[in-house]
Amino acid sequence: MKLSHSKYKNTGLIFELLTRKMASDTLSGKKSYSLKIIKEHFVNSEISKELKIYQELFSCNVKDENKAYSIIDSTLNESKKINRSILRKEKYNLIKEIKKYYEIDDFFKSNIPNYKTLASIYNIIEESNSPSFINPSQIIKSKETLIEHITKRSSIVKKDTNVMDEYEKEDKGTRILTYKILLEKFNSKYNEIPNKHKSVLKFYINNIDESPVLKNFINEQFKSVKTNLELLNKKVDNKAYKIKINEVVSLIKELPKNHKVKDNDVLNLLQYLELENELENIT
Repeated sequence: MKLSHSKYKNTGLIFELLTRKMASDTLSGKKSYSLKIIKEHFVNSEISKELKIYQELFSCNVKDENKAYSIIDSTLNESKKINRSILRKEKYNLIKEIKKYYEIDDFFKSNIPNYKTLASIYNIIEESNSPSFINPSQIIKSKETLIEHITKRSSIVKKDTNVMDEYEKEDKGTRILTYKILLEKFNSKYNEIPNKHKSVLKFYINNIDESPVLKNFINEQFKSVKTNLELLNKKVDNKAYKIKINEVVSLIKELPKNHKVKDNDVLNLLQYLELENELENIT
């Protein structure tokens, strides 16, 4: 039996595409349907369990090939604990949900630099859980691709050259792939955004299902940016600008006690940070 890679069933690929779309929507000030989909389908589900398998294999970094093979085998054993019947239903519903908000062909057209690695992970997971005989040469090729990714990544991770490296050292939870998408694979437009904006996006993604933690973080950011804007406004000479800035400052308020963080709250924070950044450059 020949194994065919399916983009529509590749959990890691779909998650990466959704997160890219979410980042694009957030920075463009659009409503993020991708975030809604992630919250509904990638939290406390069989899909979320399989995503962890993808993340473990994708983020693994060791020099020794034998150790890499051992890690792959151990991780694949964990994938066998996932309820495949429920997983198939969840994937069907996930694609159905994506089709509600996006043209499915356009959604999967995005260029993914990690496509080959994610396809290889898909192949070996499917082979590991398939009762049918799979062409060995195909699986060997997929494992070789993944081994190459793991051993090459080992040397790359040691280079402390960007923000993404720091995130990978600090965080090895369920959203490692998310950080890679948002921070390592941003296109040139997003690479230009200030570190404060990146930090907000990072925390937002990492805590989408932790409302109290996220709300405390947003409120702290609101306090900080409000204080900074007030200080920076004192250095502005143009009276008209000072009035406008004061109007913006008056809008910055902590989120109420029972308020659940929404996309607009994060978008407002990003806009306030952008104003702060512009004032810092001017003054």
